[in-house]
Amino acid sequence: MSGSDRSSTELGTGTAWTRRIKAFAVLAVAAGAITCLWLLTQPLVQIVHMPQTYPRRAEYFSANVSILLHELVYETRYRLDGGAWKTVSRDESNFRLHPPISTIEIPKRDLKVGKNRIVIEAFGWLGNSQRVEGSFDYDPSPIELPMSVEWKDRDLEAQDGYWEAIESDGTWWVRPKPGFEGYDRILVVSGAFAGGRRVTTEVILRELQAWDGGFGVLALWGGHPDDLDHTLRRGWSYALSWYWGRLQGIGSDISYKDGPGTPVLANAYRAYDPELGKRHHIVVEVFEELNPDGTHFGYRQRTKWWPEGSEEPDVWVDARDVYGSPLPEGEFSVALLSFWARVEFGPVHIEPLAPIRAPAALEPVAGKFGKP
Repeated sequence: MSGSDRSSTELGTGTAWTRRIKAFAVLAVAAGAITCLWLLTQPLVQIVHMPQTYPRRAEYFSANVSILLHELVYETRYRLDGGAWKTVSRDESNFRLHPPISTIEIPKRDLKVGKNRIVIEAFGWLGNSQRVEGSFDYDPSPIELPMSVEWKDRDLEAQDGYWEAIESDGTWWVRPKPGFEGYDRILVVSGAFAGGRRVTTEVILRELQAWDGGFGVLALWGGHPDDLDHTLRRGWSYALSWYWGRLQGIGSDISYKDGPGTPVLANAYRAYDPELGKRHHIVVEVFEELNPDGTHFGYRQRTKWWPEGSEEPDVWVDARDVYGSPLPEGEFSVALLSFWARVEFGPVHIEPLAPIRAPAALEPVAGKFGKP
């Protein structure tokens, strides 16, 4: 082959490759443009939990709205009834934040009796934005007991997370929506009320997703104590009956934490095997204990679990808040907890329990981590 022939061949080959590269570049640009256009059509923010009515709240037990955010969102804000805009937290150092789910916390002080209107705005990195508007009622009426909560057609209220109701064998259950399990997924069962209570339900464990995962009933749920202008708030106030994988047992757990402060804890545990896929009965009782003069002394919680088909045990797992974690006197809701667990809860029944006299020998003591 002559030099001129080789040059012509090389030129032709080079031209062909140039055309191919240009074609690929055009396709890449087109694909990118199509992707951007598609992304621009996707919702930036969706409300997944905002019940039509929020029942009675307590100081740190807020009315929370769960929202689903697109991964391209860089800022979200909301306002109530035309008030000042407030930023929705994106602090990923806070364990409560579990993208793509985020939480809007509306403290009791910001709620109006009756109709409340909320506007949520999300802003995306592609220069797009979205506004979502809605409304809800706030009803501070005292909670009437006893009460039974069935999950069919119920308007779910989450403190944190994305929950759903499912039907199985004629019973309706609630669970964190698959793929949205995580740290402290909390579903509200009742509004806030004072005094003792007996709570019963059934639970089915499908999977613990961490060695220290757990699940159970927050018989006293006081919300997240913290500066009300800080979000997401960092504290907690509760009495909890739960299974904890770290100790492989069921426990009465009572704990208080104020904002970023050090938590205090009082608890008791007993070995238990939450056999996967099987129904387990839960009974938890909380008593308000009184001083001789009738004033508040503390809370006592006792609980027992047993598998379906077995006899109800006589033994309780018992703890008192004065032995390490005194809770504030006041009103608490009832809620359900999933902590890195695929778990399903059945209907919940709540009955009032009368206060009892604290044994004379009891004296409050400092907690394991110090006083609150």
